[in-house]
Amino acid sequence: MDSIDQSPINAELITQLQPLLALHYELSGTLTALPGDRDNNFQLRCPTGKKYVAKLMDVSCSKQAVSFQVEALLHLRASNTNIVLPHVLPALSGEYFLPVRVKNEKRILWVLNWCDGQLLARFSPRHGELAHSFGTTLARLDSHLSNFTHPAMRDGHRWELTRALDHEKRLGSISGDMQTLARHALNQFESEFESASEKLRWGVVHNDANDYNVLVDVGIDNGSVSPKVCGLFDFGDMSYQPVVCDPAIALAYLILDEVDPLRVCSDFLRGYTEVNPLTTDEIALLFTLIKARLAVSIAISSQRQLEEPDDPYIVISQKPAIDALTRLSAIADDVATAVFREACGLPAVAHADQALAWLQSQQATLEPVVAHRDNFHRIDLSIGSLLLGADPANAELARLTRLIDNDMQSAGVTVAYGCYGEPRGIYDTPA
Repeated sequence: MDSIDQSPINAELITQLQPLLALHYELSGTLTALPGDRDNNFQLRCPTGKKYVAKLMDVSCSKQAVSFQVEALLHLRASNTNIVLPHVLPALSGEYFLPVRVKNEKRILWVLNWCDGQLLARFSPRHGELAHSFGTTLARLDSHLSNFTHPAMRDGHRWELTRALDHEKRLGSISGDMQTLARHALNQFESEFESASEKLRWGVVHNDANDYNVLVDVGIDNGSVSPKVCGLFDFGDMSYQPVVCDPAIALAYLILDEVDPLRVCSDFLRGYTEVNPLTTDEIALLFTLIKARLAVSIAISSQRQLEEPDDPYIVISQKPAIDALTRLSAIADDVATAVFREACGLPAVAHADQALAWLQSQQATLEPVVAHRDNFHRIDLSIGSLLLGADPANAELARLTRLIDNDMQSAGVTVAYGCYGEPRGIYDTPA
């Protein structure tokens, strides 16, 4: 993970933290502030070269909430996940987190090792092996968390995707047409999620696999750079949710700044399916969940930007999220779901196998769709067509009909066709 200075650094906080690290962990070195939403996080660089993350939890954070994170990380470490994850460092007392007083406030202190790697946010484009490796990595994490439980796992969190509708009140802070798109995304979530929720698998999930919480290993494969996702960190938003929420959240951030989001999603889902296949009900809801997460992110960042205009961290992905939701909103839901199904190894349409089987069984009784299979003739109606020429009047229905009839007569055919997807300038209304 990268260290990012926050300026101005709270010198008093660092001054009080250093003796606590020395007393409880026998650690000393240079403390550098790291970005964070609520908690105070610091990189500790020791004289030996070793690096750690010291976390001072927000005053509102309970011991149970910290225990949830600690126990999950201990569980994952014992599970041999083959994922780069932070390891919790025990204090000299053997405890994994400690109550301390900093700036005359009760806080909780705990320390983790520093995870090396580059942030996924630094990589573009993200299709291909990078997205595929992200899918397999997150699927392994979700699989290893499937048997983990904790008393605090149902305590709830504002970033839970199942609570997307809690953010409707923030939609008014979004300006322009984006407010309409975000509202539509949340309305769609409302109409689909409740009826589908009982069909979904539930479990503890990371819940925040955004591109600033994902680590990439830049390896060399056959002499060329081959970046692959190798790990995740920041388990502070972990929660008990439908399992499909984890890939949905990951995809909401993976497609940021990507011009072909469905391609990136497909590569990710192929990787995810290899380890933790999604059910058909989960796939059917996935596109709605991705859009809902983007809408929530935009709503929260828009409101907080109004409240704290000088804080860059809270709006770090706002514009890319707006662009991503705009692109997704232009894609038909059925098309996206068909692409997702194929990426997960299923037919694009749920009943495709039955339909194909019936058609094959009826071959002897079916008649050709086109009576004459020979001498097909193409009608060129594209921009630059010689048939249409430069006269705009040729696009009028009566004259165009005569032009087509004459063209077919000259070719000596009774059947002609136009090309699908042909760029045409003769239409003045939507298809």
